[in-house]
Amino acid sequence: GATNILGTDALTLKVTGTAAAADLITLDSKTSVVVDAKAVTKITGTDLTVADVATVLAAKTIAKAADVAVEITGNNISAFQANSIAKSTTGVVTAKVEGSAALLNSSLKDAKATDNLTLTVSAGTATAADLKALDAKTLVDVDAALVTTITGNAADVKTVLAADGIDTNANVAVTVTGTVSAADANTITGATTGKV
Repeated sequence: GATNILGTDALTLKVTGTAAAADLITLDSKTSVVVDAKAVTKITGTDLTVADVATVLAAKTIAKAADVAVEITGNNISAFQANSIAKSTTGVVTAKVEGSAALLNSSLKDAKATDNLTLTVSAGTATAADLKALDAKTLVDVDAALVTTITGNAADVKTVLAADGIDTNANVAVTVTGTVSAADANTITGATTGKV
């Protein structure tokens, strides 16, 4: 084993394929040389070890590809944690995140349309603008089934209710702001059984 190797040893370590963040941290502690992880295609962790992932992505002593993918399994992580990871790589980020539409949208500033973020919007009111923005931050359908009321202008509301990438409750209530044409009103009332 490598249990007797010290961090002062000048070992040249090259890692390929998929690597757990915890393993990369361990390897980093066993050499004074920068760990070559540029051939690692995916860094993995869980909701319990997401801090390890952040450490690896920020570490100057672990060389990584700019587009390394990151996968967090287990339970939800915070929107702040997910965004920190997304900001640190151009690769695909896979994770589960839950929160209000407003919180998710404001926190996930660096999430990309190519990310595999499973976003669950918590119960309550959500603006159509926030839901539209969230749909553009992930390849996975946004789970807005718990949202009880959607608010916004007619154009945004219509977009959300018709969007394939946003799952809303069939009886979600809608509050439309501004002027609404008869055609838009008919489209919106036809898209939900909830109060409009």
